[in-house]
Amino acid sequence: MKELKNILNLALFLLLGGCAGSQNMPGKPNKKAEESLTKSFHAFDLTEYKKAEEYALKAIKINSKFTEAYEMLGKIYQEQKMFDKAIVAYSKAIELDPLRIYARIDLAQIYFDKRVYNDCLEILKPVKEMQGQNRQIMTDVDKLFANASFALTAINNPVPFNPVNLGDKINSAWEEYFPGLTIDEQTLYFTRRDGSLHVYMQNEDLFRADKKQGLWEVAQNIGGPINTPENEAAFTVSADGQYLFFTSCSRPGGVGSCDIWVSKLNGDAWQNPFNLGKAVNSSEWETQPSLTSDGKTLYFVSNRPGGYGGSDIYKSTFGEMGWTTPLNLGSEINTIEDEQFPFIHPDGITLYFTSSGHPGMGKSDIFYSRLTGINKWSKPVNIGYPINTAGEEWNMIVNRTGEKAYYSSNGLIDGFGGMDIYSFDLYDGAKPKSVSYLKGTVYDAKTKVKLAARIQLLDPVSGQIILATNSNSMSGGFIATLQSGVDYVLNVSCKGYLFHSESFFLKETTSDEPFLMDIGLNLIATGEKIISRNIFFDVNKFDLKPESIAELSKLVEFLKYNAELFIEIGGHTDNSGDIADNQKLSENRARSVFDYLVAKGIDKTRMTYKGYGESEPVTENVSESGKAKNRRTEFKIISK
Repeated sequence: MKELKNILNLALFLLLGGCAGSQNMPGKPNKKAEESLTKSFHAFDLTEYKKAEEYALKAIKINSKFTEAYEMLGKIYQEQKMFDKAIVAYSKAIELDPLRIYARIDLAQIYFDKRVYNDCLEILKPVKEMQGQNRQIMTDVDKLFANASFALTAINNPVPFNPVNLGDKINSAWEEYFPGLTIDEQTLYFTRRDGSLHVYMQNEDLFRADKKQGLWEVAQNIGGPINTPENEAAFTVSADGQYLFFTSCSRPGGVGSCDIWVSKLNGDAWQNPFNLGKAVNSSEWETQPSLTSDGKTLYFVSNRPGGYGGSDIYKSTFGEMGWTTPLNLGSEINTIEDEQFPFIHPDGITLYFTSSGHPGMGKSDIFYSRLTGINKWSKPVNIGYPINTAGEEWNMIVNRTGEKAYYSSNGLIDGFGGMDIYSFDLYDGAKPKSVSYLKGTVYDAKTKVKLAARIQLLDPVSGQIILATNSNSMSGGFIATLQSGVDYVLNVSCKGYLFHSESFFLKETTSDEPFLMDIGLNLIATGEKIISRNIFFDVNKFDLKPESIAELSKLVEFLKYNAELFIEIGGHTDNSGDIADNQKLSENRARSVFDYLVAKGIDKTRMTYKGYGESEPVTENVSESGKAKNRRTEFKIISK
C-alpha cells in the first residue's frame, strides 16, 4: 500500500496548499484554521506528531466542521498506531462529508488491520461505486475490498492447523527459517540469522540437522566453502541431498546484487560453489531457488525488468546446453506486487508460494497452484486461515507424501525466540500428489568397497532419461524420486563394472512406500553375468516388447564402450508348459536380442546366443514372483 500512502499524502498536500476547506466549511473559509492545518501537515511530514496533533486540534477548535482537519488528525493517530482515536477522527470526517474518499480508505485499512472486516467492507462500498477516481487508488481499493472479503470468509471457515515446534535441536534464540528437506526426510537444512552484524546486515548461514531414530540431532553449521562472512540463505537441496543451490549476496564472482550459486557434495564435504552465471542470474536480484525432484527445473524469484511488478517467480530448465533463459510463470501466478518463496513439490506439479498481490489475510499469504500444461497454472488458492494470518507468512515446504508441511513463524507462543521452524499436518485440499523414492547403496560385490556410480531412471519404451544422479563417493548412497503413475527402468553403472538393472512399474499403483535396495556391482571379468529382467516378451512369444527398449539401449551403450568384450546371450524361462517348448522359446528369445543388437551396430562376431529353457532356475518355480525371477535374459562375458 506504499503507493496509495504516497498518493494520499500528495492529495492532502495539494488540498492544504490551495483551497483547503473551501467546500466543507460553511460560510467563508477560515484562514486561521487553514494556517493551523498547513502547520499540522508540515509537522506531520517531519514526523513531529505531537505538534501535528496540536495544530490539527487547533484548526478543529476554530471550526468544528473542518473536514480536512479531522482527516489530518486521523492520519496523525494512524501513523502512531493509535487506532481507536484514528477511527473517531476519520468517522467524523466522513460524517461531515460522506464521499470523503481518502478518509474512507484510511479508515477501511484500520478496520482491516484490526480484523473488523464487516466494517471495512461497509466503509469501502461507497468508494467502489464512485466514478472517475485515480486508477491506482481504485486498484488499491479493489485489493483491500477483496482482501477483506476473503479474510471474512476465511475466518468463518478455518482450515485444520496444528503447528508443532521442531524443538531446541533445530530452533534457538536466534532466527531460523527457509527449511529444506531431502526426499527421505532424514536431513533438514535451514538458514539461521545469528544476530552478529556483517556490514549493514545480520549474518545468515546455512545449517544441517540429521534425523536418528526418528529424532532430530543438534543442527550444525555446514561451514565453508558455502558459508562465508557474506550472507548465505534462501536455498534448495536436491532430492538426493547431493546438490545445494543457495542465494549469496555480494559474493566475489557474482553477476548481480544477489545471485544463485550451487555446490556439490563430494563424500561428506561440499565443493567450492559456482555461480549459475548469466543464464540464470542477472544484474538485478535473484534468490529463493527451488529445484524439482528430477533436478531439471529450477524455480526462483527475481525483480529483473520485464516482470509483472515487484518480484516475480521464474523458472529455468537444465538441458544439453546448460540452463535455459528464465521463463516468467505468467500472470496467473505473478501480480503487480510481490510473489516470493516458491516451493515446487517433488510431484513436479504443485507449487507453493507467497504473494502480497492475490487476495489474502494481510501483508503476504501462502498460496498453492498446480501445473496444468506447458507453463500453464491453475488459479492460485489461498491456503487459508489460520495458516495465513494478518501478518506476513514466509516460505512453506511439504514432504513427499503431502502429509506434513514445514514453515517459519515468530507469532506462536511456544517459540524459542525470533522465527522458529514448525511442522503441521496439511489438510487434504492443499495436499500435492504423493511420491515414492528409491534409496540404496552401490558397492563392489566382492570387496564391499562403496562406489561412486551413475544412477539413471529411464522411460522403458523411449529410453529417455527421466532422472540422473550419482551415488555418493564416500558412502555409495543414492536417492531417486519415483512418481506414481510412471514406469521406470533403473540402470546403475560404474566404469570397469557390469551394469545393474531393475524395473519399477508404477502406472497401476498408488503406493508411496519407498523402495530400499543395496546393489553390488561385479567387475568386468570372464564368466561374470548381467542378469536382465527388463527385456520383455508376451506369453509364449519371442517378439521384443516396446518396454524392452530402455534396457537394450543401455546394453548397446555398454558394448560400444567396452568394445573388447565378447558375450553370450542366454534365454531362460520358468517351468510352465512343455520342456521342449520352453527350450525352443528361450532360444528364439535370445536370438531376438541378438538380432536387435546387430541391427544397432554391434558386430555379430562378438556375440553368441543360446536357449537354456527351464534348466537353470535361480529360485523356486512355484510362486508367481519366483517364476518371474526365473524368466530372464542373461549376458555372460565370454572373453575380454
